[in-house]
Amino acid sequence: MMVAPRVGILMRTSLVQKLANNLNANGSWAFLFYMAQVYGIECFAFTSKDIDLKRNTVNGFFFEHQGVTRRIVPIPPVVDNLLSGNATNTKTIKSLAQKTHFTRSSEIYDMGKWGQYKLLSAHESFSKVAIPTLLLDAQPGIGYLINHLGDELILKPEIGSTKGGAGVIKIKALSDNQYEIYKDNAETQCLNKVEIQSQIDMLVSHHYIAQSSVKSVTDSGYPFEFKIYILRKNSSDFDYFITTRVGKKGAFSSMPTIRRPLAGEFIQDNFGSHSKKVLLALEKFAKTFPIYLQAHLKKPFCELVLDVGIEKEKNAYQIKLFEIDTLPNTLSPRAGLHLHMKCVRAKLEYYQYLHDTIAMKDG
Repeated sequence: MMVAPRVGILMRTSLVQKLANNLNANGSWAFLFYMAQVYGIECFAFTSKDIDLKRNTVNGFFFEHQGVTRRIVPIPPVVDNLLSGNATNTKTIKSLAQKTHFTRSSEIYDMGKWGQYKLLSAHESFSKVAIPTLLLDAQPGIGYLINHLGDELILKPEIGSTKGGAGVIKIKALSDNQYEIYKDNAETQCLNKVEIQSQIDMLVSHHYIAQSSVKSVTDSGYPFEFKIYILRKNSSDFDYFITTRVGKKGAFSSMPTIRRPLAGEFIQDNFGSHSKKVLLALEKFAKTFPIYLQAHLKKPFCELVLDVGIEKEKNAYQIKLFEIDTLPNTLSPRAGLHLHMKCVRAKLEYYQYLHDTIAMKDG
C-alpha cells in the first residue's frame, strides 16, 4: 500500500497565524497547499512550539477545503525548515533535525560571505564573479582598505543576509582626509580620516567584511541587480528563474526598489548589442554555479537566490555576485505569479523525491 508523502513546513509563529486567519488572502501559500493535494502530498505547517520530542509528534496546521484544522501527527519524514538565524540554533530544532530530514542545510549560511568569496576565488571562471573582499578581523587602516579595494568601499555583515540593505555601509574617499559615509538608509555624512577610522574599528567586533564597490548601474544612473532563483527538483536537476530589481536614481544599491521589470526586457533596453551575451552569461552562471557549490557541500540545498550585478569592464560586461540568499522568500507576492508556479512545482517535486529516497532507504 502506497503511503502519501507527508511534509511539514516549519514556520515562524506569526506566519502560521497569518495563514490560519485567512489563507486565501495569501494566495501563493494557498496555491502551494492546493497543489500539494493535487500532487498527492500531505503538506502542513507547524511552529517550534508545536513539537513534542518526547512523543515524537507535532501539532500541525492542515489547510483543507473546509478550512484550517489542527491534528497531532508523527514527526514527518521531511521538514522544510523556514526558520533562520538564532531560531534554528535552539535545542528543540537541533533535536528535531536528528529525527527527520530537513530540506535545507545551514552550510552555505555558516560559510559566510568570506567563505563564499574564497570558494569563488578558487575557481578559474568563478573568480571573475567574486568581488574583491577583505575580512575585518583586525583593525585595518582606511588607507590599507582603499589601496586594496579602491576609492569606494562596501562594508557588510560577514554572516547573514543584508535584505533591505540592513547593516550595509558605503564609504567613498574624497581625499586623503575626507570621506563620505552612508549607512542605515540615513543621510550621507562627511568625516575626516580619524572619524572614518573610528567607524571602521567599531565594526571589527561585529564580524564585517569590506568589498570593492560594484557599479551595477544603468547609463541613466539607476542601480540594479538580478536575482537568480535556483530551485532543486531532485538530486541532480535544478531549475532557475531570473528577475530584476531597480533602485532609486543615484542610490548606491537597488534598495529601496522602485521597479521590478522582466529580466529579458531590462537587458534588451539597457545592454543593446551586448544583450544576448549578458543574458547568456547570466544563464550559464545559473546552470553551472549551483553544481560547483553543491560539490563543496555535505548536504544538498533546497533552493537559493544568487543576487548579482553587472559591471562594465572596458568594452565588456562582467557578472559580480553580491550575495547568496539561502532562505529566499520565493512565495512573496512581489515575486510574480509565473515565479510562484515555478517555485511551487519545484518544491513539490523535491518533496516527492526526498520522500521516495527515504522510503527506499527504509526498505
